[in-house]
Amino acid sequence: SCLGTVIINLQRTRLDDVASLRIWAKIDDVFARLARKLGLSDDDLRVDMPPLRPEEKDVYALPRYSPKTGLALSDDEPDSDFVLDLRPGAKVRIVHPEAASSVANVSATIVRAREAGDDDSDDSNVAELRRRCGWRVCIKRPGKLKRVYVMGRWWIDEALTGTGAYVPVVND
Repeated sequence: SCLGTVIINLQRTRLDDVASLRIWAKIDDVFARLARKLGLSDDDLRVDMPPLRPEEKDVYALPRYSPKTGLALSDDEPDSDFVLDLRPGAKVRIVHPEAASSVANVSATIVRAREAGDDDSDDSNVAELRRRCGWRVCIKRPGKLKRVYVMGRWWIDEALTGTGAYVPVVND
């Protein structure tokens, strides 16, 4: 029923019965063996992280996007005055076009890892990795559990070069 679906996992999943192929292993191990079988070297598999800019202060001018909807402006529209503030404590609204209805147009706050309830180790390598990976968005609504989402860094690089179709959040 799931034509061509492959599941690679150490634990059972609810979709095991419909998969065409089920592999009980770690995905890293499976892909390492697949790469060797395909004759790929480590250099072929290397994925470069977007550059980390030391001067970056988590505030971005995005003139080719709408400050209300986060959508890219058409070529015939003039530049906007959109400045996106992603510093800890900044208030944002989730405008991702494919966001679940439970979080679409919901107000949220950019938080540091320790404020989101994550394990905040004093290890500077862990802190640097978190910074390179993106931002945490915390949604708190009365009577509901707090939710924390992670937004990767790739989309801001797309927005800065004008190649993305949208930005997932705008300031509230």
